[in-house]
Amino acid sequence: MFDKKSDGTGSNFETVVGPSIKIEGDFAGKGNILIQGSINGTISTDNDIKIEKGSKINANIKANSASIAGEIVGNLEIKNRLDLQSSSHITGDITAAVINIEAGSVFNGKCTIKNAEVTKQTEKK
Repeated sequence: MFDKKSDGTGSNFETVVGPSIKIEGDFAGKGNILIQGSINGTISTDNDIKIEKGSKINANIKANSASIAGEIVGNLEIKNRLDLQSSSHITGDITAAVINIEAGSVFNGKCTIKNAEVTKQTEKK
């Protein structure tokens, strides 16, 4: 999903929403997105999204793949792989092809596994 060569600076992310940033409204892009702040509205990308611990999202999310460590109130529609880290807290429905939920993660909602073609990159993980 995310390039393991990343140096932690967000170098493989087209868009970074820093921890002090709060966005109200629709947020759409085509590249990888890293969220460390807060968003209220909708989030959509053709690629991958990473929501870090401490992030607060009140939005429906559409993405190719996602790694979640923050808090989300909203529905997630993920085309391929969804990883819920131990610090994640999700209130909403999830649709994805592959879901990995770490111990400690909180999920309240309905989960649907869609029979979609998983990319070779996702299958390697």
